Amino acid sequence: MRRIINACAALGLLTLAAATPAAANSVATQTPHAAPSATLECPPGWFCAWAQDSGRRLATQVSIPDLRVHDMDNQVDYLWNRTSVTWCAHQGISYTGPVMRVSPGWKGGVLPQEGISSLMRAC
Repeated sequence: MRRIINACAALGLLTLAAATPAAANSVATQTPHAAPSATLECPPGWFCAWAQDSGRRLATQVSIPDLRVHDMDNQVDYLWNRTSVTWCAHQGISYTGPVMRVSPGWKGGVLPQEGISSLMRAC
């Protein structure tokens, strides 16, 4: 039963992310966060973001202009781009401020001061 509940919860997150409008290049010298301790799960064709402190994961195929909607504003510390296009992780809402370009296939930690607030597909 627990497995069914977990699967439904994961599917719900993916559905929510796909139905939401979606939203990310700054230079810094600090070491990025390591990969999330939980097993990385990001379906092919999706862009995923994790907030380790809260344990949240977001998977999307569309731009997100404001990560506050998903309670992940300035909390993202790991990204994985499993799409065929470059995404931009912006520090400001509505695709403003410094931007981190995330190439197809790239996955890795995000520096804390980058404070990602929006994600843009095909930037």
